[in-house]
Amino acid sequence: MSSPANIIPKVVLGAPKKRADLGTFAQVILTMLTGNAHYPNPSPALSILTAAIALFFTTQTTAKTKVAGAASTHKDAALALLRVLNHLRDFVQGTIESAPLNAISVIESAGMRVTKQRARSKPQLAVKEGLSTMVTLMAKALVGNAVYYWEYSLDQKTWTSATESFKATAEIAGLTPGQTYYFRFRGLTRKGKTDYSQVVSLIVK
Repeated sequence: MSSPANIIPKVVLGAPKKRADLGTFAQVILTMLTGNAHYPNPSPALSILTAAIALFFTTQTTAKTKVAGAASTHKDAALALLRVLNHLRDFVQGTIESAPLNAISVIESAGMRVTKQRARSKPQLAVKEGLSTMVTLMAKALVGNAVYYWEYSLDQKTWTSATESFKATAEIAGLTPGQTYYFRFRGLTRKGKTDYSQVVSLIVK
């Protein structure tokens, strides 16, 4: 399953609201990440998650005995476990941004989910294949007269200015087959420059 219009989805951890349920939830994440071919080298390592889960359950048991300070220790263990889980969520996000094909299925295989987005009549930015080594970018038109500045990247760190146009579409040619490209744009209107759009990706065929 792939994300609509090649938009890279946002990973949601989906941790339970009740602290008592956090350990069981973390165990599910651990089980689904163990041996998962999509995530051969999770970061943090699963051994760290295993240790955090063990500490959570140990302090949970102690907290029930009403020993002085036990409740506070268990709270700290829960927060530490949640931090590990959040780091793993960020790792999953980075994984699907590097290889967005079937992103939703890959996310769900880690026991996580995708944030729900309201349906829109037209995405902010879409990309489709054109002729060989060329793509067409289509933006949601800005209000009034505007200049569109288009950019692409191989790693989302270094961006290359592709072209500019007065229309909400552009073509970028000369791309490398088999390479994943990331695209974005920003506009210039009477009010000044807009923020960058969300990033969309495409593997050039």
